[in-house]
Amino acid sequence: MSGVDEIFRRAKEGRALFIDRNALTPDYVPKKLPFRDEQTNAVAEVLAPVLHGSKPSNLLLYGKTGTGKTAVAKYVLSRLETEADRSKLVVAYVNTRHANSEYRTIVELGQAAGVELPFTGLSVGEALGRVFKEMKAKLTRMILVMDEIDYLVNTQGDSILYEFTRSNEQLSPGFLSIVGISNDLRFKEGLDPRVLSSLSEEELVFPPYTVDELREILTERAKVAFKPGAATSGAINLCAAMAGLNQPLRRTVARLDLPMTVSLLVRAYSFWSVLPLSTTMVGTFRRPAANCVRSPMAAACCSMSRRTLVSSTMVSLMRGALALRP
Repeated sequence: MSGVDEIFRRAKEGRALFIDRNALTPDYVPKKLPFRDEQTNAVAEVLAPVLHGSKPSNLLLYGKTGTGKTAVAKYVLSRLETEADRSKLVVAYVNTRHANSEYRTIVELGQAAGVELPFTGLSVGEALGRVFKEMKAKLTRMILVMDEIDYLVNTQGDSILYEFTRSNEQLSPGFLSIVGISNDLRFKEGLDPRVLSSLSEEELVFPPYTVDELREILTERAKVAFKPGAATSGAINLCAAMAGLNQPLRRTVARLDLPMTVSLLVRAYSFWSVLPLSTTMVGTFRRPAANCVRSPMAAACCSMSRRTLVSSTMVSLMRGALALRP
């Protein structure tokens, strides 16, 4: 039997570790968002006027990667859709980095509005005109979430944002409201003043999670994703400590955000399912000597409140990730 066959045999015969593996993907939105009640309520207050037919203010959400901006936006909008008249309210989500162009952004907007546009062949103006015409005919009230909106502005300019923010005369009595999400607090500095005045009607900044908050978030997520006993508290504590080192001035420490931390968890326990249990545990980490603090792994251990037992697989994955990160 080859090595590959042996790995697959162990995977089939081993105990299942996951209850819901999707809970460890970056796109997963939990039923409850810990430590984001204030932000959730603030977003809901801005968007609530749509429930009585009024246009909500445009909203910009700022914060570092992994601070819950996208999750909060999706959570609030999913709840809003259940309360609103679905025949009139349309919620569209576009990641502008994935769309990668103004035209593709309009294509995704059109798909949400029920307008099929050719992949190529139309000018930006023609494509947008077709979408707006259909939205006006259907009296569509749309909330458009533009994730990584700073990427679109930095690579394509702000002309499409100008068209979006000035569209309401064309769409009345329908409307188009924008929820922009950005990792860059300064991206507005390059916007045309006409765009800026309309786009940033409301703003909300998301603070980073603390290590204790990260630990609790990961613990709750592990309960959803893994079977009882599959995820040790030591592994979760290490992940929380590593993510908690995400400080802009600590350049000697690799920066791991929350989505990457969750990804490392799922990769680690995927390996556990095909390795003998005796090979997955290592001794207790001890606080390293003072001359070792330049090591990212040592820095993570220093930041932990107590000694923990972690998996050798997790250590290997962390070391590999740290070596690859800038």
